[in-house]
Amino acid sequence: MEKELITFEEVDSKEFNGWAEIGIAFGTGVVIGGAIVLT
Repeated sequence: MEKELITFEEVDSKEFNGWAEIGIAFGTGVVIGGAIVLT
């Protein structure tokens, strides 16, 4: 079968942390960008 669905067991901890950091950075960027637009 093609590997389309990724189970939690297959997710590497480092990869998960990397995505978490990207998510946090993206969220922070949105907040900062929104603050710049509003000011």
